Amino acid sequence: MQEARIKEGNAAEVIAAVAIGQLKESRRFELTKTILESSSYEKALQFLSRADLAAAQSIIERCKELNLLVVPITSPRYPCRLREISAPPVVLYIQTLDHNRLMSPQTFGVVGTRSASIEVCRRSSEIAKDLATSGMTVVSGLALGIDGAAHRGALDSKIECATIAVLAHGLDRVYPPSHLGLAREIVNSGGMIISEYAPGIEPLKHHFLARNRIIAGLSRGVLVVQAGARSGSLVTANFAADYGRDVFVFDDCVGGDASSGGSSLIDQGAIAVRSARDILAEYGLDQSGEMISDESAWTTTTLETFLSVTKLSSRDLLKLELAGLLVRLPGNQVRVRN
Repeated sequence: MQEARIKEGNAAEVIAAVAIGQLKESRRFELTKTILESSSYEKALQFLSRADLAAAQSIIERCKELNLLVVPITSPRYPCRLREISAPPVVLYIQTLDHNRLMSPQTFGVVGTRSASIEVCRRSSEIAKDLATSGMTVVSGLALGIDGAAHRGALDSKIECATIAVLAHGLDRVYPPSHLGLAREIVNSGGMIISEYAPGIEPLKHHFLARNRIIAGLSRGVLVVQAGARSGSLVTANFAADYGRDVFVFDDCVGGDASSGGSSLIDQGAIAVRSARDILAEYGLDQSGEMISDESAWTTTTLETFLSVTKLSSRDLLKLELAGLLVRLPGNQVRVRN
């Protein structure tokens, strides 16, 4: 029965991706690389048993019960920026009200310590709100402290799909439990909660480190608000740097042991900022999300029109974005350097 179902096109890809996602890390990444290189699951399927496929089918049925999207790495719905990292998740599980919504490429990570003061959390919320208002989708990890403050600030913008939470466990639970209400608010506002872990997978310590690579991989840039010398936020920043993303540090929180990690990042070349305006200026944007550079040097059109004229692939599109030659705008429009 499984062999018959495995030939059903997209359904086959989903089953195979879920099955591979349950393998040990080294094997999982090796088979994911094989899939991307060949644009096919054929070789990877040779290493999956009937039991692997049956277990994957059970996970998919559980996802249907939870109303989760299951997006394999070969799907056009899979975020292009994330696919480009060195060890991308072979599958993403997504909780969202709108199953037709695509993840915005204008994503920006905001991370920091779990033990931040009330004032630092307030400043984090302000930055996240301003970024969301400008058209950025704020990505964080739903943790206590800075993460939660960033999500709440983005939600305060009242912009639809203003924030995405990346979790280190299956989406049948929320950790920490105190953020269950925040998670529901994110989904109800049109946002997304995502994970590479199937329902039933618990929040183990090493999962949080792996989760940080997804935050960095999704993001155009990452802001570290406050981080000590051993903060997990530094892991996110290091991933971001490795992936060629911009790394920012909130300059007002530099100084003392609680922010020694941020000071170290600045010494290594991270950009010190004091507001969302400083971050946006690095991308040539003002706080409304509009370009502040010479308008004559740019052309604005719809993404559909641009792709139909240029015949570019999603990978080519991402390269233009990373080079600063293309900016995605609200309303499915793009601004392209002439």
